[in-house]
Amino acid sequence: MRISLLLLAAAGLALSPTCPAAQSGGASIADTTEIWSTWSGAGRMELRADYLPGYGLEILVDGRAADDRTSNTLAIRDLGSLSFHAVGGQFQDFIDGRLDLVTNVVLAHGDRRVSLEQLVATPGHDPRNGHPALLLTDPQGRHLLTLTHLHIIADAKTEVLTIHNAEVLAMPALARA
Repeated sequence: MRISLLLLAAAGLALSPTCPAAQSGGASIADTTEIWSTWSGAGRMELRADYLPGYGLEILVDGRAADDRTSNTLAIRDLGSLSFHAVGGQFQDFIDGRLDLVTNVVLAHGDRRVSLEQLVATPGHDPRNGHPALLLTDPQGRHLLTLTHLHIIADAKTEVLTIHNAEVLAMPALARA
């Protein structure tokens, strides 16, 4: 199965990776308790730099400032997998695991820089409502961003899970980084 993420975020960050995945445990697509797993792949990340100047933030891609919308490659390294529960192709929740993401993005605020070039995505829940979320941490283990309000489409026929329109929350560790 491939997993495709398209996160159109109010905070100005959007991801669109596609990565292969396989059904685990030999369950058929019609089973009511389906566990799916993802692993390495590649995709696109759309950056919405036009949202951030009001906050004094700038997105740097390959060292250059992004002014508006830019689309860049995103690599998903083969260092783990992310499992999720999809009953009859209907996404329910993330279960466990991790995906290692590699980008060419740095956030800038004045003379400060925070690299988003290596991130680890792990499952979590939005503390406000308990809905599924993806937590993004850097190599130092700092929880920088949380992807919430995930609008998810799971297509069992094509074996593609697509995440659309996610909210990107900046965490306190991002401000301290």
